[in-house]
Amino acid sequence: MLFGYRANAYTGANRVDTPGIFERNKGGTVFLDEIGDMAPLMQTKLLRFMQDGSIQPVGGVAKAMAEPPRIITATHQDLRAMTLEARPRFRQDLFYRLSVAPFHISALRERPEDILPLAQYFLSFYQKSVAASLRSILSRESLEALLAHRWPGNVRELESAIRRAIAQANGTGVIRKAQLGLPEVAVGVDNIGHAGALTFPPIELAEDREPALVSVVQQQTHHSVEDPIRKLDDALQQYKTKVILDSLRANRGNRSRAAKLLGMTPTHLHRLITKLHIRKMLEEIEADPSAANYFQGKNMKSLLQEFTRIAVETALIRSGNNVEQAANLLGITRVRLESLHRGASARIRRRRSA
Repeated sequence: MLFGYRANAYTGANRVDTPGIFERNKGGTVFLDEIGDMAPLMQTKLLRFMQDGSIQPVGGVAKAMAEPPRIITATHQDLRAMTLEARPRFRQDLFYRLSVAPFHISALRERPEDILPLAQYFLSFYQKSVAASLRSILSRESLEALLAHRWPGNVRELESAIRRAIAQANGTGVIRKAQLGLPEVAVGVDNIGHAGALTFPPIELAEDREPALVSVVQQQTHHSVEDPIRKLDDALQQYKTKVILDSLRANRGNRSRAAKLLGMTPTHLHRLITKLHIRKMLEEIEADPSAANYFQGKNMKSLLQEFTRIAVETALIRSGNNVEQAANLLGITRVRLESLHRGASARIRRRRSA
């Protein structure tokens, strides 16, 4: 219970006062999921708590908390629309009280780059208690099925699919596509390329390409017909090194300011410097404030996404839009290339609709 109850407040209640969730977390944080489903009476009590920090236990009187917890809520519903209905299902005053710092998390189908990492997380989480020799892994066909599904139930549906697959695999070692329990996705004629390879439509990003970044990609990857493209992961490592060094040049070697420019903490930057083995390079850095112009408001994450996008697009163009060949050129799996491509396309759509 959010507000608790007093001793003997109702039949079957404890004989001593029982504090609610808010009281037990004073000075902390309380997360309320699916706030849109909250009953009208509970909405009124929550509004009072949001206004003055007062709580009223069942069978007791209202009192103000000295250190009320911070409230974080989540919902899959449109609360604003619910406040404007003829018979509002959500209080408008409570909506504005809660809307201090709202942010929107896109549906899973709009961020396909998250599907496989989440699937691997759930797979590891629900097999923690299973002996290593009995743990299952996702087969290639099951990975492709996860990427092809539209996920109307979002992350919860993905979690359930993985749990179902683990149960059906029953320690056989490999999770098959059928064990995920997902509906079949028909592949249209337009998606079939030569030699039966699944292909993608062009990303069509020529108008928003940044010449400076394209030049860097061309330096980090080989584009001649005779030479294969340098493996994507190796190229990304070298590009990370360049970005870090440029951020330090732009800030005269000051790591705190460089970390801020990169959109990370100084501790994270220190770890990257150690991981990339570039500590010795720092001794030769010359200050160059103009290096900051390269970032143009973009942090490390967005620059790496842009780098990867252009590298994938280049590989697809060189391979005649054949996924298998493009993946081989980049030294990655077909499943990973599909995920990177869909992620890039989704980000561009979001950017254009903003």
